[in-house]
Amino acid sequence: MDLQKEYDDLISQYQTKMRELRVAEKRRRDRSVILFLDRERDVIHNKLRKLGLQIGKDSQDIMLDILASDNDLSEYQLPEFRALRTNKAMEKIDFVFLLDDSGNIQKRFRGNDLYYKHIFPADLGVFIPFGEQENWHLFDCEGYTFHFPDEEERKNRMNRLIAMAGGALQSIEIISYTSFHNATTLFGVACSVENLERVFAVMREHRLEVSISKDFFDKEKINENFFKMLEKDLNYILERELDNYETHENLVIRLKEYIVWKIPMDSELAKKVNDFFEDYVEKAKYVDTKERVDKEIAPEMELLERSERDYPKESQLPIRDSMRKK
Repeated sequence: MDLQKEYDDLISQYQTKMRELRVAEKRRRDRSVILFLDRERDVIHNKLRKLGLQIGKDSQDIMLDILASDNDLSEYQLPEFRALRTNKAMEKIDFVFLLDDSGNIQKRFRGNDLYYKHIFPADLGVFIPFGEQENWHLFDCEGYTFHFPDEEERKNRMNRLIAMAGGALQSIEIISYTSFHNATTLFGVACSVENLERVFAVMREHRLEVSISKDFFDKEKINENFFKMLEKDLNYILERELDNYETHENLVIRLKEYIVWKIPMDSELAKKVNDFFEDYVEKAKYVDTKERVDKEIAPEMELLERSERDYPKESQLPIRDSMRKK
């Protein structure tokens, strides 16, 4: 059997044994049952260590492979999170952006670079996602990033964790394109395998402040942030120069239809979103009309301005007697 395949099979066996052990502990099985399952888990782990050495993996690599193959971090009392290999966080990676404290791009890595350790920093080998964005075909000739309602809250919590971790974490974005318009961006934090236990400890201690579980979110605050993001995006739509065949009204309506389809809403939120967009539809109609009128009268205004410039005296309107000063 191929050594890598054998290694992958052992990872799967290890995860299966861990699930059995968690179920036994949760159901408070007899202590002998738990000890037996834990011994079996340890046997598999020892096989992983030996085989890992043969294919160039150390104990930290094996630990990350185990974490990355699991669905979540329940073993560390953080079931809402996952830990992934940064260079395998998505099936296809085009870019990884390292961000500074202000969210600006500090450094960029191309997808192919992620597989070369001398180019991609080893201290960013582990990625913990906090959320995702998607690029959507709203405009004809420009990408548009769609924002989920809790995006700002997730980023606030992510930045809070970075500050608490005391330099152990870096804010990053991982982008995968399927086309110019369609892409997925995962945002989160990255660190080295060596710092994982320290990071997990901080996350557990401050779970209320950094968790991405909706159980810890303030619904009213999420909605408030959501409408702020909508307002920013809609104002951008109204202010942008149109591509061919676009109108501001159609862009606003398209965004509304996509949001209604994409985001689950209760009746109260749905009504607020509808009223909010109706106001912007009217604003968009006004902008479209003004641009059309300005375009229609532009030649005449240009002719008038040229006439006033070339023939200043002749272009002056005559003053009626009644308007002359006595």
